[in-house]
Amino acid sequence: MGMTKKRRSHHKQKPLIADTSDSACFDDLRYANGQVFATFSKDGSQYSYPMSRQDAKEWFDSDLGRYFNENVR
Repeated sequence: MGMTKKRRSHHKQKPLIADTSDSACFDDLRYANGQVFATFSKDGSQYSYPMSRQDAKEWFDSDLGRYFNENVR
């Protein structure tokens, strides 16, 4: 009887990065390790927001400023 070795997956999820090219509110939005990191256009201030990957994806796939005002702020 031979033993089979289980493969361990060390798959790391890639960070999510929002397309902020049309945003008047954000210069950069990215998700990694349970946080969204936001850089605001107006003054370059940076904040982080705890969030699930699924919620970050929903935000990044929507109107960025509206989603922020309605769901994050």
